[in-house]
Amino acid sequence: MPLLFSYGTLQQADVQRATFGRTLAGGKSHHNIVRFTGRDSDRISGVALEVAEEDLARADSYEPAGYRRVRGRLASGRETWVYAADRAG
Repeated sequence: MPLLFSYGTLQQADVQRATFGRTLAGGKSHHNIVRFTGRDSDRISGVALEVAEEDLARADSYEPAGYRRVRGRLASGRETWVYAADRAG
């Protein structure tokens, strides 16, 4: 099952229910905008959510223009998907 790292509104239960039809683990603490830097030392607080493959397409539809889903690595070393602001944006 893939992981989807959320640092923003996908941590909110009402957003999860509207997007995925169910509540996932986690809770929203704050909202940030992440830009991909390519540096392993860069970190942001958030929650790694376990999602089904078909949930990724739902999350893609939820995220606004200017964000894209990229591969990332959690501090634990596990691979995850995360939405980052487009480099051009």
